[in-house]
Amino acid sequence: MSELLCTGLRGSHPLGVMAAFGLLRVASGVDLPQPVRLSWREGADWQACLHFPVAVSRDEVLTALAGAVMARTANPPLPGQTDMKLLPETLAQLARDGVATGDEETMALLAAVGSEAVTLGNRPEVKPTGFYMLSGQQRFFSIVRELTALLAAGETTAALTEALFGPWRYRDPVHALGWDPEAERLHALQAQSPTKKKAQNVAGAVWLGVESLPLWPVVARDGRLWTTGFREASARWLSWPVWTAPIDLATLRSVLTLADLHEETPDERCLARLRGRGIAHVFRARRVPVGDKGYMIFRPADLVC
Repeated sequence: MSELLCTGLRGSHPLGVMAAFGLLRVASGVDLPQPVRLSWREGADWQACLHFPVAVSRDEVLTALAGAVMARTANPPLPGQTDMKLLPETLAQLARDGVATGDEETMALLAAVGSEAVTLGNRPEVKPTGFYMLSGQQRFFSIVRELTALLAAGETTAALTEALFGPWRYRDPVHALGWDPEAERLHALQAQSPTKKKAQNVAGAVWLGVESLPLWPVVARDGRLWTTGFREASARWLSWPVWTAPIDLATLRSVLTLADLHEETPDERCLARLRGRGIAHVFRARRVPVGDKGYMIFRPADLVC
């Protein structure tokens, strides 16, 4: 019988789901009783819950996560790289270096960044994952390093507590990377132009969302880049499941690749297959442009089935 710790991470919210998946990934690699598993509990929204083989307190989980933040600060992902839009030869060399050193963390991240086989049209850089939603002067890895340093330098446990158990107050000077629909809504209600106001979000939630990226690897096919979680290479929408029986990290990796998650209008056979795998519902969030500068954001999710 597993010991249960439920969070406030919401199953209908894109960043909430990414944070929940990142939580499972981080918790599965730190000093906590293993295996750690994840399920969803139905209520006003679907609530992410962790399962442990023995009783684990909230404080123990937060302490382990804070340790992971410090480890990422000391050993940031892809040091020396500022953005995902790498030259193909750079990406290939980073992958070779990762294999040579046995750096599984780097290899997992590179598999979710892009492929040297697919570039950005007439530009020499690789086309990045569908989760890359930045533009202009924004640089993904620079933002992530600043985010992690902010968490490490401040009240790390308090920030993680807010991310996991709420309420989300949107007070941290961090960019949501396009993953939080609320970020756009907050800006739209301001008297100031969004360009004159610095982004604010929930630092711990965005960090956990970043930690989920290796669970959404990319693949090159027919000259186009496909990202796990998206139905099309154009990455128009992200689909994800919620379920009630606890599953471990390896099972989650498999579940996220199911083709049935991406049926535009699931028929009875599709629904039967999903239910047979223990999936209670599928949510979907559209990935849409904001303005004309190339920025993207997730819209609030719809319940597909």
